[in-house]
Amino acid sequence: MQEHDLSGKLVSSWVTSISYVSFGSQQIIDHKIIVPDPSLNHLVVYTPTGDLFKRIPCDFCIGKCVKMCIGGVNSVVVSVRDSNAVFKLNIEIGEVLWKYQVCKPRGVACFKNRYILIYSYDDTTITIQDADTG
Repeated sequence: MQEHDLSGKLVSSWVTSISYVSFGSQQIIDHKIIVPDPSLNHLVVYTPTGDLFKRIPCDFCIGKCVKMCIGGVNSVVVSVRDSNAVFKLNIEIGEVLWKYQVCKPRGVACFKNRYILIYSYDDTTITIQDADTG
């Protein structure tokens, strides 16, 4: 993992034990870096210096196409193509707040902290869900 400032200058870097990390799969919430680890079905939370903060079990987190966006205070919305699922997870308590079944989701984005945009791989549609209720 590498941290750069807005000019592109390298600020810090550290090595993670996670074997697969793709662009768009990590998020930063309240000075914590959340990274999916599909090989162990976890979301891993690190400090900005690379120290392990905690692991959150995540049964839906499987395969290599796992994308996330910030879903509100202490929450991430996770898109998992191999599970055909999008879900909102509270990273403080590890609870799934809602789950939405969608065929092969490719990614998610949060819009105005109110809506979650879900891009589906199969039919190339974008579904808009309420960020609070799914």
